[in-house]
Amino acid sequence: MKKKSGFFIKPFVAMLALIALAGLLFASCGSGAGSGTRTIKYEVTGSPSTTAVIVYYNESGSPITLPNETIPWSKTVDLQSGVVAIGFGWTITSSSGTYTGKIYVNGKEEKSATTNIGNLTVTF
Repeated sequence: MKKKSGFFIKPFVAMLALIALAGLLFASCGSGAGSGTRTIKYEVTGSPSTTAVIVYYNESGSPITLPNETIPWSKTVDLQSGVVAIGFGWTITSSSGTYTGKIYVNGKEEKSATTNIGNLTVTF
């Protein structure tokens, strides 16, 4: 039986790259404090019941990795004061197709991308 050795490695490497990119974004934001209350909604839509690796930034700006989430997926967080940037990334692991990721800030769509491996960031 032939193994699919690259099946897991490619998405894993892509997610590591997304985490590194997001880390650079946060490091370059300086020490300015975000002002006001911000409700963030992260969303990935596409073929139902497929799975994805998802990395998003929580209320305090810390990265959270979800290794096996079912699409469609969404998460809403209320940012703590002082968070100056947010972002998330996704890698579809179980199927091909068209997938769209979106970030909403206070109910308004700020960014979107349609791809199997993507990331989005918003700075304040």
